Amino acid sequence: MNEYVNWSYNDLKNEKLFLSHCWDNLKESLNQLAFSNYKTYADASRTSQECTTTITQLDDFLRSSSSEINHIINSVKEFSEKSKEIYRNFDTLKKLHSPESVGRQLISLPKMMDDCVREGQYESAYMLTKLGLDLTRNRLTEKPIVKAVAETLMESRHKLLDELFNKFAFSIDLATSIKVISSIKQIPFVTTVQMKVSLLQYRDLYLDKLLANIIEDQDFYMKMIDVFRDCIHDTIVLYISVFPDRVVSRKNENVKWEQWNKGSQTFLLHSWALHNIDRMFENLNNIERNKSLIDIEAIYMKLVSCASSFARIGLDFRNTVSNKFNQIMLKYTFYNIDICTVKLTSATKLNIVGNDENFENATKPLIENEFLAFHLNNLKTKWSLYRWDDGTVYTNEIVAIFNDMRHFLLPSNLNSIIIVLKNSFRQIFEWLDNFIGEEYRNNEPLAGVMFVKEVIPYIEMCLQKIFPYDSINNLYNGEVDKNEYETFLTLFDKECLKNCKNAEYFERIYYDENNKNEVENENEV
Repeated sequence: MNEYVNWSYNDLKNEKLFLSHCWDNLKESLNQLAFSNYKTYADASRTSQECTTTITQLDDFLRSSSSEINHIINSVKEFSEKSKEIYRNFDTLKKLHSPESVGRQLISLPKMMDDCVREGQYESAYMLTKLGLDLTRNRLTEKPIVKAVAETLMESRHKLLDELFNKFAFSIDLATSIKVISSIKQIPFVTTVQMKVSLLQYRDLYLDKLLANIIEDQDFYMKMIDVFRDCIHDTIVLYISVFPDRVVSRKNENVKWEQWNKGSQTFLLHSWALHNIDRMFENLNNIERNKSLIDIEAIYMKLVSCASSFARIGLDFRNTVSNKFNQIMLKYTFYNIDICTVKLTSATKLNIVGNDENFENATKPLIENEFLAFHLNNLKTKWSLYRWDDGTVYTNEIVAIFNDMRHFLLPSNLNSIIIVLKNSFRQIFEWLDNFIGEEYRNNEPLAGVMFVKEVIPYIEMCLQKIFPYDSINNLYNGEVDKNEYETFLTLFDKECLKNCKNAEYFERIYYDENNKNEVENENEV
């Protein structure tokens, strides 16, 4: 206070103003400070509340995720262990990659097995399969890699067997076949019967391949017989060599196969051979439908030669050849007779040449020829037949069929041939019946008259030439009456006319002709 004693009024007044101004500033500062502190307090309060909420949520989250954290910890530990295992496996693979590694050599065994089979080193291939079996028996397959190799090697036995047996599906020499069978015998669980059956099955495959190669050849039937003969013969020799069923006591003993009985060890081979002989005849079935030119006699001689060659080694099927070929020839004959019948009956009109001057001029040189006239008189033919071209063609084709088959037709076939001819005549009579009307019945020569008077007697005469009475009588020890023989060879009967409306007309022509012939024969006598 002493310092203000000496101040003047103005100084005091100024000091008052200054202090008043400072007071105002102080109050303003206090107001600002109070506002700022309140805002800070409010912010701090809100922050504290939010922190409390966050900490509460975090605490709840930690409590709820404690089990998952344990799972994560365990997963991390498991990952660490697997990483170590992967590292160890990688280290093992690195060691296996080395050329000197036993494991690498073990892994290469399946490929080595395939190479041995492919290159024909069957002994080595069998040793590898045996190694796989030994690995399994010695309980060395605990390791997956060893187990996989062992299983692959053991499964390769089937591939080895297929490869060995497949050798017989191709042309194979005797030495190689013995070597192959020796390799097969070393494989366990393969019995002798299984080996025999499999060998014959693969030989069938070889035979099928040979047949497929010649199926389109023009001389298929001749080549087919050669294929069957060669394949069956080679298989018999091969089979007997690798599966001998007898012991030769003396060194130079000449063993002949007189016959194969069903109780012998070659029964399977015998059955296989007969089966393929049946297959050979199956290929000859429907030979009559083959449109190409076929030498039937050459095929028969080839079959006889084939049967004779097999008869010398105990497989005698000559009777089978005779019976089967006889059936084939009958089918051939019947089929061609049916073809002739269909060809004739397919005509829609009868082309008969009129009995005019042109026909007489055309036939006059033939009639005046002594040789032809004598020959035709012996055949008991009449010139009227030559006016009907279709009928003449039919007759000539039937005769040609008989000529082709004359060396193969047996007396036992006569009944079947007569039945087929009668069936052919029945169809022709039904066809001719359609052309006969009231206005034609008295007009000669008609096709029906020609067929009854000319065609049927001529074919009957041909049958008598092929199957003469003396041969039939001798076959039955002289017990065949000639009248019965002639009656049996009569091709005209009522069965041929059962479907004809004009059956009486045909019968009248036939019986009138017969009565006329009987009168002529009596006059000659």
